[in-house]
Amino acid sequence: MSGFSKYLKRYLEEREITAAELAQEMQMDRSTVFRYTTGTRAPSDIDIVRKIANALQMQNSDKIRLLEEYDRATLGEKTVNSYQYVRKLLGNLKNVTEKVCLDVGKWKQAAALLGTEGNICLESRKEIEMCWILCGRL
Repeated sequence: MSGFSKYLKRYLEEREITAAELAQEMQMDRSTVFRYTTGTRAPSDIDIVRKIANALQMQNSDKIRLLEEYDRATLGEKTVNSYQYVRKLLGNLKNVTEKVCLDVGKWKQAAALLGTEGNICLESRKEIEMCWILCGRL
């Protein structure tokens, strides 16, 4: 039984919802939904998983978990871990980018030398180092 089917089955049991009730809500064959919960069949595409989550009115955290378990079942653990690692790297990159967007108006020397009084976004390590040098911080 896949993590997807285990999670779906546990979710239904905790809320006292049967596979038949979910199937009726989704307007699907009852045996198909039952197979999803037993692990003998997985949804054919991600849209069906979204439809399940919407029919169950899942919270965002539960939807994310259901989608991740579906990805693990269909793509494999290694692929999902790689995607999560890339997502984490991109998130870190976003944080770094936000940290180097400076209000140069507060740094009078750099503002005068760069000819700006507003915000600038430093896009490379060299630009960041140059700004620190200009401001006497390095």
